[in-house]
Amino acid sequence: MTLFTARELMIMACIVSGAMAILGIAEIIRRKWNPKTELTRKLVHLSMGAVSVSLPFLFDRPLPVLTLCGLLAFSLAITWFLGILPSVHGVKRFTGGVIYYPAAVALLFVLSADRPGFYAA
Repeated sequence: MTLFTARELMIMACIVSGAMAILGIAEIIRRKWNPKTELTRKLVHLSMGAVSVSLPFLFDRPLPVLTLCGLLAFSLAITWFLGILPSVHGVKRFTGGVIYYPAAVALLFVLSADRPGFYAA
């Protein structure tokens, strides 16, 4: 028995690629036009939210979502610790969103169970 089905792995790979593209685009925007970091952060929040809202329509069990959220939180924590990805981490104040955002998505997915409308709202 495997942890994930082939379908789940394919969707997870697409989501990881999409998240990397969102972060990369935010960084390109920061380097090219140098907007305030709050703008690129909000772009990332909105884009990741659009991806997140699709999760209950793509997965019917929590393990893939929990795995994705854990990977995102870990990756963002590493980039914060290393001081890279200033399009997201380049604010002067402490922000816990590195952990809170993926944790909220994971918790909401688990709590909403088989009610994608509740999750999306």
